[in-house]
Amino acid sequence: MREIRIKLISILVSALAVGLFLAAAPHFIRMTILSENSVAYDQPIPGIAHGYAISQQFVPQYDHVEGIEIYINTLNCDVSQGSLKVNILDAGRVRVYEGHIELQMLPAYGMTEIAQEIQLQAGSTYFLEMEAVDTVDAGPAVSFYPTSTAACTEEAGMTLAYGGISLEDSVLRVAFRYSVPPAAGDKIVYCLFLIFVCCFLVEKGSRVSL
Repeated sequence: MREIRIKLISILVSALAVGLFLAAAPHFIRMTILSENSVAYDQPIPGIAHGYAISQQFVPQYDHVEGIEIYINTLNCDVSQGSLKVNILDAGRVRVYEGHIELQMLPAYGMTEIAQEIQLQAGSTYFLEMEAVDTVDAGPAVSFYPTSTAACTEEAGMTLAYGGISLEDSVLRVAFRYSVPPAAGDKIVYCLFLIFVCCFLVEKGSRVSL
């Protein structure tokens, strides 16, 4: 009778622990997935100010984008004034993200985060648009790759435009960082571990009480 009671308590405690875990996991346990270009020879777009904005179509793989990085070079521009305006538009040209980064906050060169914590719809088409505004000169340079050899998954079959003109066989040098909940297989492993721990603690507690 006592063993049956212990087993019932173990089942109830395990069920409660697993239920709480499954409810909390999507909010508190996240995994980071990085998607970026293949290695290739990059080329610079010399400046993105005075109406020469760039627009890259992309299709996100997951809903929550933790961050987007592009390759920026400010060595040949005046960063004493002006800012980088960043917009993300959906297929209907409705803005879903807006950001501004002061030029003086940008690095001399390198991959630079330009947007963060964006909620999108996986599989839908969006436009990443950037333009340097209120600048002294042509603004910072950004890099692009050949589509055929370096496009990341999000850019495959998509278009890169510069100053309103589509660039053939070209995609932005970019990295997408996603935050996603644990996969189903990982959840199963966590649940089995919780069940084991709960059963062990209940059994140990019952022995101590004797």
